[in-house]
Amino acid sequence: MKNLRKMPLAITALLFVSLVFMYANITEACTGMVASGFCCRDNESVMVYKSRDSSAWEQNIFLIEANSVFGDNQIAKYKFLGTQTISDLIMYGNAGIIRSGINEKGVSTTTLAGYSWDCGNKKDVDSRLRSLVLANAADALGAIKHHGEIVKDGYYYGTSCGTHYYYGDPNEFWYRSDSGHAWASAGPFRHGYFSSSNFYRIPEMLKYQRGSGSGQNRAAKFDEYMYPIEGDITIEDIFKAARDPVISRGSTVSGTLFIGAKEYTDLLSVGWIAMGPVDAAPFVPYYIGITQIPTAYEDGTACTDYFFPIRWLTNAHPEYKDPVISIWEEFESKEMREAKELEKRVATLADAQQKEEAQNLLTEFVEFKAQVALDLAQMIIDYINAGEPPELLKPTLQGSIK
Repeated sequence: MKNLRKMPLAITALLFVSLVFMYANITEACTGMVASGFCCRDNESVMVYKSRDSSAWEQNIFLIEANSVFGDNQIAKYKFLGTQTISDLIMYGNAGIIRSGINEKGVSTTTLAGYSWDCGNKKDVDSRLRSLVLANAADALGAIKHHGEIVKDGYYYGTSCGTHYYYGDPNEFWYRSDSGHAWASAGPFRHGYFSSSNFYRIPEMLKYQRGSGSGQNRAAKFDEYMYPIEGDITIEDIFKAARDPVISRGSTVSGTLFIGAKEYTDLLSVGWIAMGPVDAAPFVPYYIGITQIPTAYEDGTACTDYFFPIRWLTNAHPEYKDPVISIWEEFESKEMREAKELEKRVATLADAQQKEEAQNLLTEFVEFKAQVALDLAQMIIDYINAGEPPELLKPTLQGSIK
């Protein structure tokens, strides 16, 4: 771990041009980090975070139940949820193409672009690979192995000709890097902190990197936040770092933090997801035990009609940016306190063999918090559009932070 740490919808022509541009150039893309075990305040969590940067900003969240059909007539062995772009949904015609996600075994995955000169024969989009892994993997090592089985006859890769994968579970995480014809993995890591972006970290893969990659400054910014508190890292610390302007930039479209629960894994494993730029949207906990995704988050309107308009408004009027972040931080603080109490109630119901009641409790909580976030977002939009004083934004909305 220490060595790794120190190693250096007109989707036709427009999308085609965008992809060609991305392929030909090394651009700043996503950033990720993992904190596990003794690096965390609770000495046991495995927290997998990604700030996603993309031109495909419209997004939704979907839920796939165990034994149901997804993607190209695939059957999910395990229930999983994840984020995708509306562009994915339009292009591939079905839910099941994820960017980041978690399953009922507490297995999570997310990826970062890896710029490589080694471009193999593209078998499929790597988002589909992630869905197949989550649908079938019972732990992080199993995810690595299943990944290998899927790509043995041809590599999946994104427009950058390479991809870096995080695979976490309730006990450990693994890191894997692919190019067009080669791959390497590192793990298991049960106690450690690790940040990365769009450059290779595993020594065997450095020779496949195109130029110097990109994103070293963003990974280093995570390090600035995390190294001083290594051994005491919390969810709140990750959210704070993710909102730093170096990490949450103009192209940032979402934030996802996945944690596999050690107990009641099929209920309490969770994805804390911001459906928009993290300086304009709050993180809401989507527990794997829920039975449905709130409508506005499933169809993408939470992103398109609420959180991205806040980003555009605060870009035009930057004096509102800090007050908006302050509102979301207070919302999340209250949300986390309530989530801890909720988890205790869910555990009690699960012990009493009342799983359906536990699922209903989780679903109601998530739906309520997701709706409060939308209500606050609309108030913020109206307030900024009215030209009211930035310093009075939070006091004005204080009573609505539920």
